[in-house]
Amino acid sequence: MKRVNKNIQKTVIHEGIITIDEDTHEVLVNDREINLLYKEYSILLYLIANKRKILTRDQLLDKIWGYDYYGDQRIVDTYIKKLRRKLAEASPYIQTVVKLGYMFEVKDDL
Repeated sequence: MKRVNKNIQKTVIHEGIITIDEDTHEVLVNDREINLLYKEYSILLYLIANKRKILTRDQLLDKIWGYDYYGDQRIVDTYIKKLRRKLAEASPYIQTVVKLGYMFEVKDDL
């Protein structure tokens, strides 16, 4: 995760073709702005912060929804599916690890 701090203290994350401005919550894929819901944005940031680590559904639920969430774990799958759809050509960065969870990894060939 690359962070660029300019004089105006702007925090920008660059991962492959994804650019995120943490100050404005603006997300760009190939310089095209995409609109994410708060939970989608939170999931993306958490995946990037833990890139190349497998995150289980429980870990994502605890971090994004909170420890007191008692709903179905499959809500994570639903949000990942929506997030991938919105990320379009950057969607392969979010990988499914069968029977374990999800992982964020930028492949050089994208």
